[in-house]
Amino acid sequence: MSLIKMAERNNTANQLITWNEQCRNAMSVAKSTYTSIAVQLEAMKTNSEYTAEEVSEIEAMLTELNTLAVSLTV
Repeated sequence: MSLIKMAERNNTANQLITWNEQCRNAMSVAKSTYTSIAVQLEAMKTNSEYTAEEVSEIEAMLTELNTLAVSLTV
C-alpha cells in the first residue's frame, strides 16, 4: 500500500472518530435535556397552575423529539 493511500485512510479514520465523538457528545446532551423536559412535564401535571393545554404542548414537544430520535435508526 502506498504512503498516500495510507495517509488517506488515516485521515478518513480520524474524521470518522471525530464525527463519532461529536455525535456521542451531542446525543448525551440531548438525552439529558430530554430528561429535564420530561421531569418538568411530570411536575406540570401535578401543579394546578398549568393548564391541560400547556401540558399537552409539552407532551407534543416530547413526541416530536421522540420522532426525531427514532428517525436516526435508518
